[in-house]
Amino acid sequence: MALPAAGALAWLAPERWWAAATLALGGAVALVTAIGWVWPEGRPVPRLIAVPAYAVSGNIAALQAWIRALGAQGTALWEPTRRGVTSRS
Repeated sequence: MALPAAGALAWLAPERWWAAATLALGGAVALVTAIGWVWPEGRPVPRLIAVPAYAVSGNIAALQAWIRALGAQGTALWEPTRRGVTSRS
């Protein structure tokens, strides 16, 4: 859905200022997210990079979960742990 929307915004951008601004903002978020994904482990991530990377990663994880849940894999079923009989004193 994002690619067709970006294509429509790119088509509208030369004539509509809001389309150009939205396309630029989306590109900036994508760039900051990519920087967050390749950030070296062990170094603190600046909040300006961490927040968009976290938000995009969360949305990708949610999309992947929906695809798995609605696909052939199904989802795991929770069941309580099996414990032996314990005596209460």
